[in-house]
Amino acid sequence: MFLLVGIFIAALSLIIQIRPRFSIRHFGVDGWRHLMVADYIRENKRYPKWMDKFLIESPSDYPPGLRFLLAAFPKEFIREYEWLVSPAIDFIHNLFIFGFVYFLSHSLPLAVMAQIIYLSAPLTIMENSNLSTRSLASLLFSLTFIGILLFSISGGWLLFIYCVVMVCILLLSHRMSVQTLFFTCIFFSIYELTFTYIGIYLLGTLLAIIATKGFYLKILKGHLAMLEYWRQNIEFRYAHEVRGLPKKGEKSDDMVLISIRRFAQLPL
Repeated sequence: MFLLVGIFIAALSLIIQIRPRFSIRHFGVDGWRHLMVADYIRENKRYPKWMDKFLIESPSDYPPGLRFLLAAFPKEFIREYEWLVSPAIDFIHNLFIFGFVYFLSHSLPLAVMAQIIYLSAPLTIMENSNLSTRSLASLLFSLTFIGILLFSISGGWLLFIYCVVMVCILLLSHRMSVQTLFFTCIFFSIYELTFTYIGIYLLGTLLAIIATKGFYLKILKGHLAMLEYWRQNIEFRYAHEVRGLPKKGEKSDDMVLISIRRFAQLPL
């Protein structure tokens, strides 16, 4: 009976996320690029080394996880139902959150509350309404880090292998979640005075390099280049195409910079 409640809430979340597609079936920023690369993988049985379909040609250094997943389905099917991919993955994630919280607390209201808090986040709804790597990465992050936490508590070789493999899969699926995992592992390693967390992360990185025959090093290089780009250009994040940056005294829409500046002004 309790599982039906979790399924109902997860299904409600799925409906909220696919609702925009009822009126506007095709939209999104990265979806077409993911589908294009999936077509290449499907036709050539390998990941492209170079991208020549954009204004600036460059090496193909984006994490390939979602694209290989899309390539596993027939082209016509995935083209017709690409709008359902991210919400379907998030449905699984939402149900996992319910099951994990219920397992820890044995409380149905607490498990449902965790689901509702997760599904009501505006960013969750926005990102999963189009074809994006974020839904897959969020699910993989939860599966990975909870596994690492369980290993730090109970140990066991099977759980250790699971954690290293999941870190490897996550590294090959997304960038932002990898940054989150990296700093989370550092924090817990320092907090608990153990090498377990960062050690598993490093072993997962080594496995990713070996499993991809060095291709992950190209992904990592692209990741570092992206971070360097934003380090140099973060102030232009919300600059207008014509008006440029807001003049001194004008309100900026960049909530990230507003938060950083307010934090910097706090007394130590």
